[in-house]
Amino acid sequence: MYTHTNTTRTHMSLSYNFPIVSVKNVSFTTSPTQLFSTFSQYGRIYQIRHNPKEKGQYFVIYYDLPSAQSAAKELNGVNLDGRYLVTSIYGVDKSRIQ
Repeated sequence: MYTHTNTTRTHMSLSYNFPIVSVKNVSFTTSPTQLFSTFSQYGRIYQIRHNPKEKGQYFVIYYDLPSAQSAAKELNGVNLDGRYLVTSIYGVDKSRIQ
């Protein structure tokens, strides 16, 4: 469902419409509502998804790339509920979001 970009290309050259911020090391006590509140400070969020295969990992999907880039940069290493977030940016093709 999620696609990782080729690390040799820049995100600006990709034709992705809904950029994704991957958020790892999320506390099991952190709710999606708390994540929404924290990440929405950086822009309009399309959706937040949980990765059931990886505990403590979420995907925050933004409407625009600058918001996603700001969130990934500013929230990387931030302590939320006693855990330091690890954030990175990915992109996804709009047609792949259901």
